Amino acid sequence: MTDQALPDLETRAELAKLAALLYLPEERLTGLRGSGAANIRRLRRRILETAFEDRRERFRRLERLTRLLPQGMLARLAQSAFGPLLSGRLVGEMNAIRAFKIAKRLPPGFLADTAMHVDPDKVRPIIQRLPAELIRDAALILVERKDYITLGRFADALSAPAIRAVVAAVDDDAVLLHIAFYMEEKSQLSRILRMIDNDRVARIMRAGTEQNLWPEALSVIDNVDDDLRGRLANIMAEQDEATLNGLVGVAHAQNLWGPVLRGMARMNPKYHRKIVNLPAVRDETVLGDLVNTAYREGLLEAALPLARPMRREWQRVVAHAALAQGPEVAEAAMWAAHNADQWDVAIDLFEYTDDAERNMIARLPIAANKHVLESLIATAARTGRLGLLLDFVERMETGGQRSAAQVSLANDGDLLESILDAARDTGGWAAVAVALSSVEADDLGQAGEVYRRQSADDQAAFQAAARDRGVWDQLAPALEGAAA
Repeated sequence: MTDQALPDLETRAELAKLAALLYLPEERLTGLRGSGAANIRRLRRRILETAFEDRRERFRRLERLTRLLPQGMLARLAQSAFGPLLSGRLVGEMNAIRAFKIAKRLPPGFLADTAMHVDPDKVRPIIQRLPAELIRDAALILVERKDYITLGRFADALSAPAIRAVVAAVDDDAVLLHIAFYMEEKSQLSRILRMIDNDRVARIMRAGTEQNLWPEALSVIDNVDDDLRGRLANIMAEQDEATLNGLVGVAHAQNLWGPVLRGMARMNPKYHRKIVNLPAVRDETVLGDLVNTAYREGLLEAALPLARPMRREWQRVVAHAALAQGPEVAEAAMWAAHNADQWDVAIDLFEYTDDAERNMIARLPIAANKHVLESLIATAARTGRLGLLLDFVERMETGGQRSAAQVSLANDGDLLESILDAARDTGGWAAVAVALSSVEADDLGQAGEVYRRQSADDQAAFQAAARDRGVWDQLAPALEGAAA
């Protein structure tokens, strides 16, 4: 399987956790890559439930027998007789307060050994009560073993003092990124990060950029609240060009454009120019991958404004890359421009299209939507780009031309005046004539009033273009009738 086929970040984390549970190398689970994170998580949890239900009644009877023993003796028996596996099964059947009183007597090494054998849901109330120093020391042992998956299973269950103690004790910021990547409940990431001082958070995120841990860093950004997402994305954007070029390469190779785009949507816009003009971005294959990801993940509205601060030569590349994805993606991009009120950006990109691309755009179903055309034509008029729009109108099918003409005739034909001005400057008379010819003759009265206000030279130019397209005889009664 190629790098481009790598699954999303959450699926990768779930595959690693399932592999650890089954004591299998991750390569044995490649067939599950297309299953999605939610399905793999359900499978993993079902396996855990089945495992912990196995012989549960026997463990419950044994737990009832242990109630006869003092807590100190049970702590000693756990280490000398029961061992981590049996102790892990027993603790899940105990009353949380009693289990806590026993667990706090156990050494950190034994707790670390037991952690992989306990039912996470059962022991969370116990973990929350344990002393921060004990949790810290057990966590450091698991860090030394690089058992980040086990650490991630319980990270969200830790008390605030325990979280601060672990973070303070772990010198390697990359370790904290690994733990966050494997957290069981990533919805708790925001709560945890807010317990860590800003300087340390910045160090943790920089570790992702400096140690080529982009997937882990992007996973953190993708799973926090919007305000934190913006802050973390800003930290990443402050890195040097070489580092950010590395991000582009990783995002392209590892299917990570979704987290990148969601991060940039919350990033301070002052960083957008720096990122979208990176040398690594100026590649049609890279940009095509980005556009496809934005389409698949519903992020086109977030991606489109990023073209605004691009250098013109970059905009040319992104225009071709986007349209090379085909009509379905082009249609979705047009709707994104409409829904996000970003027609000015879309028009900038239209300028770089070739004949084949313009023909494709002009024949999209959205090009015949009157409400869309109202917004598009109004933006083109406001930005002085009606001449470019006339080129598209001429390429439209009849339904689109009719809608464009109807829009131009609204509000006493004020917009038609601007369109005729653009036709004079660009020679686009034919587009106006053909579009007006698609409207019912009874609806052309306003067009006649506007036409008759034009100079003799402009009327002659319009008439010549209309004759050339074979529509003058159809238009003449409405346009010249009152004058005659």
